[in-house]
Amino acid sequence: MVREDLAPYLGKRDIFYATFVRHGQRNVMVPYKINSVSKVVRTLLLSDVKNRFGRDVADHIWFTESKQWKEADLQPGDTVKFKATVEAYTKRDRDSDEYQRLDDYKLTYPFGVTKVSPTLVEAGQLTL
Repeated sequence: MVREDLAPYLGKRDIFYATFVRHGQRNVMVPYKINSVSKVVRTLLLSDVKNRFGRDVADHIWFTESKQWKEADLQPGDTVKFKATVEAYTKRDRDSDEYQRLDDYKLTYPFGVTKVSPTLVEAGQLTL
């Protein structure tokens, strides 16, 4: 799944809307003195990602949970509005038997996280 609908926003910061699905976690290596240690980092999954005009741009996106996401106190099903920058990255194609790399797009540096009414998003009455 390549998020081609994010391509026009490459390098730009814009407003996005999404539905919070659940929290998750992943392990990351953190430098510590002369060694590295593994640390568990909390993540969050957003689905039905839409641009400021209500057009679908991604089926899902993962973020590392930051202070802003924690303060939003999200519950499954909540709709959120946030600003983020679109960046390109390369990922491995997991659907292929051969090792192939795909160019894809991601949202980075989210800020301005707020809960919004899902009816505004569905009706296309988004606030800018």
